[in-house]
Amino acid sequence: MKQFVKNRLLDALIKTILIYVAIHIATMTTHVILTGDLATLNGFRVLGFTLFFPGIDVGVGSFIVSIILYGAIFGAVYLILTKKS
Repeated sequence: MKQFVKNRLLDALIKTILIYVAIHIATMTTHVILTGDLATLNGFRVLGFTLFFPGIDVGVGSFIVSIILYGAIFGAVYLILTKKS
């Protein structure tokens, strides 16, 4: 597997986080397929914002804003973290 960073411990941590993310996405996708509950994909719920702001994940407007949040995070990662050297 490709090494992300030279430090072996940090590389292992990054890979562990990526594996947990993959498992989390698979679990959420399976839940949505089995139950049809698209609210599971609400970005505020996924990121755990509901712990601090109960009800932030309720409604169509919240879902739309969370989709915009997904796009903004992707855009930031693309523009900032993937610059060619």
